[in-house]
Amino acid sequence: MQRDLLQIGVICRAHGLRGELRVRLHDPSSQALESLETVYAAGRGEESVADVKGLRELSLSSTREQTNGEYLVVFDGVNDRNQAESLHGFRLYARRSELAPLEEGEFFVSDLVGCTVMLPDGSVLGIASAVAQVPGNDLLVVPRAGRGELLIPIVPALLVEVDVEAGRVVVAPPSGLLDLDRDAREA
Repeated sequence: MQRDLLQIGVICRAHGLRGELRVRLHDPSSQALESLETVYAAGRGEESVADVKGLRELSLSSTREQTNGEYLVVFDGVNDRNQAESLHGFRLYARRSELAPLEEGEFFVSDLVGCTVMLPDGSVLGIASAVAQVPGNDLLVVPRAGRGELLIPIVPALLVEVDVEAGRVVVAPPSGLLDLDRDAREA
């Protein structure tokens, strides 16, 4: 099931004295903030976000692209450093319908949750339960019965096939990745 709201980034910190904020997008190559008029913010501790109820609606006044997927952003009504600091750590969401259409072969990382994850030979590893956003690469989280979670970096070299419509992700993990949980228990 595709969600209407997609997490696109996080507010890193206040910048300057006039309410400007440093925002980091999850996709460093994304230019989503340049075409959006409104984003929705969820504070720390608000883990389950299915729709805009309870989220803070923020209208974008201006954006300036920086480096590494970061922007300096001004939201309407956020006029000083104290107001900006109160948004530190908030996650930003956008409506799927307001984002640019995907190109052939592209997908929203959040749409991988719920997909069956398998090897090229058809062996099923499990069902993706989450996407962990960590520095470097997002990780596809695949719980396995009787074993630790499998964490698969979401990078083109490992994702052989992604078919969101069919609910299938085929991965080609490097040698040893599937057994990292066993190695940790043996140490």
